[in-house]
Amino acid sequence: MQIKHSYLSRVAAVAALTIAFIVIGYVQNTQAQAASKIAPLTSDHKAEGEYKRLRSGTHAPAAYLAAYQHAQAVPAAANLPATHRASAGGASVQANQLPSGRWTSIGPAALDTNLGDPAYIGVTGPNAGRMVTIVTDPTAPGTLYTAASGGGVWKSTNDGASWLPTTDNMPTLEIGALAIDPTNPKVLYAGTGENDHCADCGYGLGIYKTTDGAASWQMVGGSTFTTVIGNAFRFNVLAVDARVNQYVWAGTNHGLYRSFDGGNTWYGVGTSYFPFNNSNFQASDIVIDTSTNPSTVYVAVNAPFGGNVGSGVFKTADNGTTWADITPSLITDRTQIGRTALGMSKAAPGVVYMMVNSATEDLLGTTFDSNGYPSANGLIYKTSNGGGSWVQYAAPNVCNAAHLPGFGQCSYDIYITADPINPSIVYMAGVNIARSTDSGATWTDITTVYDPTPSPVHPDQHYMTFAPPAAGQSYSPLYIANDGGIYKSGDTGTTWASLNSNLATLEVYVTTGGTNFANQRLAWSGMQDNGANKYTGDPVWDELFGGDGGYTAIDPTDQRIVYEEYVGLVMSKSTDGGASWSSATNGLPQNANLSRLGEKENVPGALFIAPFI
Repeated sequence: MQIKHSYLSRVAAVAALTIAFIVIGYVQNTQAQAASKIAPLTSDHKAEGEYKRLRSGTHAPAAYLAAYQHAQAVPAAANLPATHRASAGGASVQANQLPSGRWTSIGPAALDTNLGDPAYIGVTGPNAGRMVTIVTDPTAPGTLYTAASGGGVWKSTNDGASWLPTTDNMPTLEIGALAIDPTNPKVLYAGTGENDHCADCGYGLGIYKTTDGAASWQMVGGSTFTTVIGNAFRFNVLAVDARVNQYVWAGTNHGLYRSFDGGNTWYGVGTSYFPFNNSNFQASDIVIDTSTNPSTVYVAVNAPFGGNVGSGVFKTADNGTTWADITPSLITDRTQIGRTALGMSKAAPGVVYMMVNSATEDLLGTTFDSNGYPSANGLIYKTSNGGGSWVQYAAPNVCNAAHLPGFGQCSYDIYITADPINPSIVYMAGVNIARSTDSGATWTDITTVYDPTPSPVHPDQHYMTFAPPAAGQSYSPLYIANDGGIYKSGDTGTTWASLNSNLATLEVYVTTGGTNFANQRLAWSGMQDNGANKYTGDPVWDELFGGDGGYTAIDPTDQRIVYEEYVGLVMSKSTDGGASWSSATNGLPQNANLSRLGEKENVPGALFIAPFI
């Protein structure tokens, strides 16, 4: 969710609509009423997921894979034999073959967010779409691999200055996890299916492996991850043993799996602690002691939204033969443990950090006042002896950067990690990123994405990784993956650079073209967490309204007049091609029970994304 960076009410009288369209999801006559609009703070990923689930239905991976393979066998139009028809005189005449046809991409290769009203678009550009993970090649500085929620795996060999897609021929582009073999970086594993707990986080079709640096990919594991157990498989995390690189671990929505042969066969790790085939348990994170004893593995197992007494942290010192429950006794009610992230520095392998999404989706340990407003801080947990004992520290509630009731979302975005060469530097993230320079004792918010003067980092953080430092440097450069793409910092998060120049992974809801597209090159599109965007011929589109962008409409008599919507039918209108906006909700009833700082125009009963026709 992307803030629209404005807390000021902007009141505008809106004339009768000059373009006729029907808004599906709400049809009701009512007396027109004046409406004020404050830019909405955030969107609801659960509602977004429900909307997409209703549109797409359930998913059967094996059937999908069979359909894909069948489609691949269908001849291309250019390869079909010539067809014949009878002439007027009865003779057989060869007809034209079917046209081979080609699609031309018009983008968006990325979004330029530096145009229009800055109160509505922020300063995060250029933006890409939702990226869920990123890994670096330890032997080739500047070689990066990243994966998108719905855009596959991409590779850069110039430190993110440009990217190439590597999985366009894969049966699915829904990626949840990515791992690189630390001993042979040409080998990578991609777990398909995103497990960020929104129903629009697409299901996958198993694990794919490359042995040539992403030049080609092959499915591994047979039918293990395409056989549905309640719900199709999705992946939280993949991890490769640095000592024996044929040992690979997978954390899924159906628990913990491991392979002893480089991913060819997989086994569910079922114990009395976490039955692997129980859909109520997921393995949300895996940390391997890569420095001293790769047989030591820490696993977070939980119900993502809490409610299960079996949730916790577990440790094996013998590569999974036996397990110990090392959950901090400081957590007295395990039903409050939701999705959990673990972090460790290679420089201090006995030190493990634990960050927990609570049942309210705030940071575990967050308190609430009498009106239900969450506190600014929750708790994180740290062990310095491999789980023998734990301490807790106050830490920013990065799960709920808006600090409003019901706005926690660490089931969707959560991680904690430590600098691999400087273990005193620790990072934790949800909507924002916070940094500690004293091993977790104190914290500073380093992105402040919802402040009036935010950092240039898009909100909703999904992953962080590091690159080897320059000679003499005491900390590691870091890369983050979030709902706006990939960003890099070379100074522990003080400054940031966007690496999204041609990372074409934006998730489009719908695109509206102008009345004469061939000549005018005009189109508008709403995109997940990346607003309403305008195309005028450049593959880098212009973001002219922020937040979650839904449907758009262009007045056919005057194409400077444009309509866009935020979630729940919060509509706006521009009469100057997107340079400025005013509310377009006059005549629509407000939801009196909704008080999300200006979203009172949300129409009762409207769909999350309400289509225009």
